[in-house]
Amino acid sequence: MAISYLSDINLNLNELKSFAADNLAADPIAGNRVDGQIIYNTTTNILKYFNATAWIALDSSLYTWTLSGDGGTSQIISNGGVVDIAGGTALTSVASATNTVTINLDDTAVAPGAYTNASISVDQQGRLTLAASGAQPVTSFNIEGEGANSQTITNGLTIDFTTDSVKGIDVIASSVNATKKQIKIALDLPELTDMTQAWLGTDEFIVLDNTVHGGETQKRKTSSEIPLNILGVPNADLAMGTNKITGLVDPTAAQDAATKNYVDNAVVGSLTLKGGFNADTGAIVGGGNLTDGVGRVAIAIGDFYVVTVAGDFFGNAATPLTVGDQVIAQTAATVGTSLEANFVQVQSDTDIATATTVGIASFPATDLNITALGAVSLKTQGGVTASTYGEASKVGQFVVNSKGVITGATDVPIAITSSEVSNFCVAVEACVGTGLNYAATIGDGTSTTIAVTHALGTRDVIVQLYDISSYDTIYCDVVRTSTSIVTITTTTAIASNDARILISVV
Repeated sequence: MAISYLSDINLNLNELKSFAADNLAADPIAGNRVDGQIIYNTTTNILKYFNATAWIALDSSLYTWTLSGDGGTSQIISNGGVVDIAGGTALTSVASATNTVTINLDDTAVAPGAYTNASISVDQQGRLTLAASGAQPVTSFNIEGEGANSQTITNGLTIDFTTDSVKGIDVIASSVNATKKQIKIALDLPELTDMTQAWLGTDEFIVLDNTVHGGETQKRKTSSEIPLNILGVPNADLAMGTNKITGLVDPTAAQDAATKNYVDNAVVGSLTLKGGFNADTGAIVGGGNLTDGVGRVAIAIGDFYVVTVAGDFFGNAATPLTVGDQVIAQTAATVGTSLEANFVQVQSDTDIATATTVGIASFPATDLNITALGAVSLKTQGGVTASTYGEASKVGQFVVNSKGVITGATDVPIAITSSEVSNFCVAVEACVGTGLNYAATIGDGTSTTIAVTHALGTRDVIVQLYDISSYDTIYCDVVRTSTSIVTITTTTAIASNDARILISVV
């Protein structure tokens, strides 16, 4: 069923593409025809139009066509018109029977014939306008090398710059352009044979002497003649292969290498673990006494002892030591002469910590599980089941004690009536209006392509335009460019602010 239009369709001078005229078996009679109507009579296979009086066949007597060339102004050729194909530069046209035009290339001053080593001139049309025989070209030449042999090169021969028996040199032939060819001779040092023999002091490097200008700069030098200090700075660790660095002087700067002599003289002693002791009595585990009586042992700098039984060091209540604390001798003393001042105390702080004393932390048992190994974890709450609370139709409800611990948890169905939400209907209408719809005034009198940003987040939108003056619907091309932009295209620019665009999410 065809769509019925009860008003004219204005295409605004746009093309009607891929259409067929109204196919009818007979020409419409009065009452079913209008001036300018076009039909195709399927009985006679003739295209016709109505001229207010009769149906007129569209035949070849009504045809015109356009004549155009590479330049100049195109011409409309009406029925019966004559086209003159005129000869141009170096061309002559000749009309003849039957319906034929022959295009001939005009002669030039060049005499027909064969030319040797020709010198020629060509006009803008590519024709030879001058030709003459030229001088004979070079057909052979000689090449020589460092040896005594000389070679003659004639037409057709190839010069082979070969390095077959020479390693480390490459010869590369290349084409620079249509008139210039190039031979490049380059070093190829990776091609040299790998030296597998041990390096000797008499083996030599090839060097470039930068102190010589204009003379012989390429020279040989043995490895023993090259000072190590003029080589580049290493950028990685330098492995010595289990060999020594000998002949060094003692260091003077912070980053100088240290000699064994310097290290031996710099180290005055080191810590020596002597064993454990009872801080209360001074008795040393394994025999002897550290703090009590004339029989207390001699000490040397670096001797250190670990407390195994807590007590006051040297009976001094101001220096209490606990298990794990350490004392280190900082000055030497002979048998029976050591004092508390000979030692430095290193406390391990294994006492229970207080608000003012560093030590081991303690934990209350409330809400905590503490294992024999000291692991601490939260206690399981009887009113809580491990789970994820809250979903689309429910909200999580929690019971929390004064310490912030959740002691109960459950899901409660969500039930909110619109009357319990302030301005619920107004808010919903506002959300729908801004989140699902967009409207704007467009047109600048110049642009035929207008991108409109609606920011609705989807291509599933309905787009409609109407004329602000007449309120008629405007039909144009609409492309949903992205999820936030639609592009409007018209063949005629919309007047300034003369159209309203309406966009709705489906």
